[in-house]
Amino acid sequence: MDSVMAFVQPAYEFVHAGFSDVRSQVAALIIAAVAAFVMSSWGRLWATALAAVVVHILVGMLLPVLQGGAFTIPDFIALAFWANALALYVGYVLVIAFFFFLKHNVFRMGRSSHAHGHAH
Repeated sequence: MDSVMAFVQPAYEFVHAGFSDVRSQVAALIIAAVAAFVMSSWGRLWATALAAVVVHILVGMLLPVLQGGAFTIPDFIALAFWANALALYVGYVLVIAFFFFLKHNVFRMGRSSHAHGHAH
């Protein structure tokens, strides 16, 4: 059991870190919400999350410029950049999936019951 936990614990911490990064940043939540809104099916989740990571990185590059700072390009060669991007990807997959689930299940119920109310 300890050997299983030794494997599972770092994986859990990695996934949780990515999820925490996305859910704790307003810009990331907006990116995830827009991504879930435009996503057409569950099969598009992986590509949509990848696009969200690209948008997240671009926002991170352009936001300092809009605030009067310098334009900087992330260190694409550094392992830390790719580890962070992978953690963001996992976080976006989770958050976009949550928003898409709400879009297709919770909000659809409201529309369908509302539509049935007008049918009478």
